Amino acid sequence: MTTMSLRLVLRPAAVLGLALAASVPALANPGPNCTLATPTDKAECATVTMAIGARTTSLDPSAGGPSTDYQPMYPQQGLLYRYDINLVPRMDLIEAESVSPDGLTITQTIRKGAKYSDGTPVLAEDVVFAFERWRAAGISSAFIAPIKSVTAQGDGTIVWSLSSPYPDFKHAIASHFLGIHPKKQIQEKTPAEYFKKPVSAGPLMLSEWTPGTDQMVLKANPHYWAKPHVQELRIVVIPDPTSRLLALQQGSVDYVYTLPLNAASRNDDSKVTIINHAEPGTFMLAVNNYQGQPNAALKDKKVRQAMSLVIDRKRVADIGFFGIPEPACAYAFKPGNPYFQCSLPNDGRPDVAAAKARLAETAWPTGFSFEMIVPARPQWAEAAQVVAADLAKIGITANVKPLPDADITTRIRARNYELVFFRNAVQTPILQLRNWFFPGGAWVVNSGFENPTAAALLTEAGSSSDPAKIKDLLRKLELLAVDDSSYIPLTSQFSLSGIRHARGVVEAVRPGEYLFVKTTPALPAN
Repeated sequence: MTTMSLRLVLRPAAVLGLALAASVPALANPGPNCTLATPTDKAECATVTMAIGARTTSLDPSAGGPSTDYQPMYPQQGLLYRYDINLVPRMDLIEAESVSPDGLTITQTIRKGAKYSDGTPVLAEDVVFAFERWRAAGISSAFIAPIKSVTAQGDGTIVWSLSSPYPDFKHAIASHFLGIHPKKQIQEKTPAEYFKKPVSAGPLMLSEWTPGTDQMVLKANPHYWAKPHVQELRIVVIPDPTSRLLALQQGSVDYVYTLPLNAASRNDDSKVTIINHAEPGTFMLAVNNYQGQPNAALKDKKVRQAMSLVIDRKRVADIGFFGIPEPACAYAFKPGNPYFQCSLPNDGRPDVAAAKARLAETAWPTGFSFEMIVPARPQWAEAAQVVAADLAKIGITANVKPLPDADITTRIRARNYELVFFRNAVQTPILQLRNWFFPGGAWVVNSGFENPTAAALLTEAGSSSDPAKIKDLLRKLELLAVDDSSYIPLTSQFSLSGIRHARGVVEAVRPGEYLFVKTTPALPAN
């Protein structure tokens, strides 16, 4: 992670329009013990105001919403394992865990006295119910494919049965998809009603929120087993990234997760720290593999191979993303990945001659056109335009169409797209590859990719504890993916965020997106 200061270009208020809404305070006030200069261990923040780019649509983990749903959701959820600031899953609502010698049975004990924010106890049946809702929703179900079942033994014991050893088990259940809420309340109220104002077994609890509005207020949960270092978190919506930057610089908000890329410069600023969050993920192109794909050319894997060969990934990183990420030479992310190995031809560097030759082997030797949809997030469309310029070198016309996240989600779920510029960001390399290549993975569902060999390789790699064996299996998987090229990796993934309050009190994990809240005592070592 690099830390940079801020260079600001002001825009007229008329241009900013409604982005700085009345819900944004004139001046955020985290308190005197919550400044940038305050050591994290001594920081006590009264109110932290965070700006996000879009309205939170649901606090139900089974709804499968974007980061503007699960960032506010995460500190409110009950979790068996919760990520610490360094993306390490730590025990939260459990105080003991044992694993059978064969690795197929995991027994957990719920923390004594664990309660929801309304004072009712956290029960083992709530965990079973949360898992069943996750599996039934079919969202990122590849993460839990090795889990055969989970059962409650009394009120305080949970028993997990696995089909194979699963080293990534803690990471899987530390995700927001296993958000634990009271089974009885959800059943009595229905999920739609309950999640309008859910109770919390996390460090923060919901205080104010009406679905469809631009503000949410979370407060410290008095029944959480540890004391949060922030008493109130106010979340406001500022859709325009430049407006978010202005609000941060002026002091209307204390923390912004995504900023425009020109927010960063090399000059220090004592008021605002800009953070480059290197994330465990990859920017990529994903082709619609479903039968409804309207573009015949994109169905040809040699066409896709030609597209991958011609893209100058360094230009995408340098021009599209201001030189912040690294050009990709593999599918899996690089930072913190012990199995990372380049797999793309020529280590991902462009080869125009080879691309032309490969395209000449298809029914479209002089090119074709297609629509590339892309989320209208800071600099994503610009990076997509760099990709389009490279594709034009072999006669392929990519019509780049930026869309709001909600529209992108609708198009993908309806299978109404040809190719999408997006990302695949997951906590571990094997889970990331499961998202792309294992049945039930988010991008398998989104794109219709099917390959039994890929799934088998991931099953074997995901159950192994031998690093050399895992690396060899993932190498075979990556080469298979290169040959198919349904997904085309571009660069490493990142986000720019800005902060005015004490570091590490309320902040996204490093690396990643989940919102971390500091507590005393801290999440325990496992």
